[in-house]
Amino acid sequence: MNNYVVIGSGPSGVSAALALLKNGSMVTMLDFGNNIPEFILEKIRMVSQKSPDRWTADEVKFLKFPKQSKAGVIPIKTLFGSDFIYRDNDYVLGNIGLPSGFSQYPSFAYGGLSRVWGAATMRLHPSDYASWPINDLDHYYKVIEDLIPISAGEDDSLIGNFGFPRNSHSVPTSKQAKNVIDKLSKNTDTLKEMGVSFGQSRLAIRPDCSLCLNCLQGCPYGKIFSSIDLMPKLHMFPNFKYIGNVRVETFREGSGSVSVLYLDSFGVKNYINADRIFLGSGVLSTAQIVLNSLGLKDYALKMKDSQYFMMPFVGPKYINSDKTHSLSQIFIESNNSQVSPYNIHTQLYGFNDLYEEEILSSFGILRHIPGAVKLANMLSYKFYIAQSYLHSNDSEVTSLSLQQGTQHSPLKISIPSINKSKKIQINKVWSHLTKVGKLGGIYGLPLLGRISDVGQGYHSGGTMPMSKDPIDAQSDIFGRPFSLSRVHVVDSSILPTIPSGTITLTVMANSYRIANSISLQDGGG
Repeated sequence: MNNYVVIGSGPSGVSAALALLKNGSMVTMLDFGNNIPEFILEKIRMVSQKSPDRWTADEVKFLKFPKQSKAGVIPIKTLFGSDFIYRDNDYVLGNIGLPSGFSQYPSFAYGGLSRVWGAATMRLHPSDYASWPINDLDHYYKVIEDLIPISAGEDDSLIGNFGFPRNSHSVPTSKQAKNVIDKLSKNTDTLKEMGVSFGQSRLAIRPDCSLCLNCLQGCPYGKIFSSIDLMPKLHMFPNFKYIGNVRVETFREGSGSVSVLYLDSFGVKNYINADRIFLGSGVLSTAQIVLNSLGLKDYALKMKDSQYFMMPFVGPKYINSDKTHSLSQIFIESNNSQVSPYNIHTQLYGFNDLYEEEILSSFGILRHIPGAVKLANMLSYKFYIAQSYLHSNDSEVTSLSLQQGTQHSPLKISIPSINKSKKIQINKVWSHLTKVGKLGGIYGLPLLGRISDVGQGYHSGGTMPMSKDPIDAQSDIFGRPFSLSRVHVVDSSILPTIPSGTITLTVMANSYRIANSISLQDGGG
């Protein structure tokens, strides 16, 4: 029986583990596994026993924890106010931390960053991966789409380029969103000429969503998918073992095996030997592990990023009686060479109760004048947010190398090249979206748009990109960089580019592809 180690419990790690187990292999998952504090979990258990209309004032106050907003700054995403997702990042970042202009943290959480993602789940535009050195991604998209719950609309213009999940359901959109979709639908021909397709957002949420509007703070009912939802499937296999509360330091390849060094909770060194390892720790942690393992103290990996930016719209008012979710309501895909040579993905959000504080923060000192709160509240009900991304070729590149002076060095992160055309490109997108919005009955406010720091959208990778003929840090089509033979990187680190579209489904599909292909090559179990 083949013996494999999977590092990380995020979407890529869980996908690889499931493929390996289904082929009869023995799998050990090594994971740090930080989790949300128990006192918060206990409160959530109590809240989840009630319907939203029965929440007490104290419970609502707990769920709608105080927001720390700052004008012009996109806040960090937490789960029920807890930042456990990013805890212990000094293992990767050391004492230096993040450089100015870069805002992405590694995650040591159980489930990784999927614990706080926005649930957007759709394939990439075919043109975005046409040049990649793999040709069977469609099959593995279907495999992952069958594994996770996906809410999707029906008969929209997204189907042509982005397919349609076979087992999808449809969680209702808000009346706000339906109003916009209906108006866009009346202008389908004009939008088609503009290279625009649109439809109800495709979201990894369960069909029995409670529509409580608490999505962006955290779902107390556990209806938003994260990779930990697949962990029970892994534990059903007798050949699966999970080892948590450990930190992977390095690996070392031998002639017929690979050894992994990890530290337990007491800092004691442990070793585990395997036929192969599948590394899915996330782009920053994976870079650190690979560079330290190979002793590449002076080598710099180039991290690609899909630049993230937001623009508000105003339009029809949200009605309090409308039961809905606060995740993205509408996907807008723009394939227009006048805007960008690459497909531009946009997620449109309707009302949520974060807007009032965001609007107040934009008032600055004027927020304290009489009537400011009432005005902000009134505006919040008419607000929409368009959250967009650029292709990595139109975004900035970050350098990842090791800090000097220690045996297991943390990362040094720097932004060596500033893409001066980025703001011009973003303004083009905002102008384009303003025209699209008018056709949907909403009006863009590009002067109030925000551009995030590099990495803040967490659509990053490409440090060890797959290639048909890999050299140096490039990996082969099975995720093996630096000519390694038994170490397979399976997270976004190996994507050749980072397109603007949603990234998690693609990462999961590619990870499953690699693990499935390799385990079958090794003879299955």
